[in-house]
Amino acid sequence: IFSIIKTLILSFVIIMLLLWIAPKYKESISEILAKKSLKSFGIGLLVFFGTIIGAFILLLLLYGFAANVAVLAVAILIIACVISPTVFSMAIGQLLTNKFKLNGNTAYVLLSLLVMLIVKLIGYIPYIGLPVSAIIFILGLGIMCINSYKRTA
Repeated sequence: IFSIIKTLILSFVIIMLLLWIAPKYKESISEILAKKSLKSFGIGLLVFFGTIIGAFILLLLLYGFAANVAVLAVAILIIACVISPTVFSMAIGQLLTNKFKLNGNTAYVLLSLLVMLIVKLIGYIPYIGLPVSAIIFILGLGIMCINSYKRTA
């Protein structure tokens, strides 16, 4: 129970910070999830395993500054691991808000927290929870990467 409450509070803080800092973020991530979900999954896999392999190579072959870069890359990946399920729930929350034709940030935040609660509860189901949580994590990571490096033409 404490883990679920902690996750919901962390997700609420992340959602509110992103709504305050970047109000258009919710539309862009829901668009990425709706139109480029397979691409975001592939990029999420690539970023996750590429970061781990790259950091491992830097730690093994080089020392000094390269080791610091490797540790920094892994630290950023860990932060992304914490944030990515919330980003996924924000994207689903925006899609649900659009589907039900609800307007306002209150409905969006509540639906995003509801999705986050469902994601957390699915994680506790034996044999199903781990693969579903991994897919959600990879999708969230891919959505963040695509949104960060989006080209404007």
